[in-house]
Amino acid sequence: MNTKAMLETLNEITLLVDEPLKNVTFTKTGGPADVLALPKTKKEVEEIVAYCREQGLSWLVLGNASNLIVRDGGIRDVVIMLTEMKEIKVAGTTMIVDAGAKLIDTTYEALAADLTGFEFACGIPG
Repeated sequence: MNTKAMLETLNEITLLVDEPLKNVTFTKTGGPADVLALPKTKKEVEEIVAYCREQGLSWLVLGNASNLIVRDGGIRDVVIMLTEMKEIKVAGTTMIVDAGAKLIDTTYEALAADLTGFEFACGIPG
């Protein structure tokens, strides 16, 4: 993988090379990702995925990595971590929640909007 070319092409997006995943997982486990991408918007996710497809690179998407154990050998791919995408929108009886939003914040927003059905998530880490 030509990480220099990726850094140059996707220079507006936070990309960390050989980043130990123990730094970002709730369990504090895991070796490095070849590239850890931290997009802030849907458009940035689309740019990363398009680049990976064009270059034939393997990629995977993680939310907050709160219920994840990564092996010591790490992940030899581009890891797209959505922790920076935290928006929670309430529209009537519908919630639209970004993958990086914490479950507890989502629960509080549901409570504030007088919505039910998400109570089960209160005890889940993340």
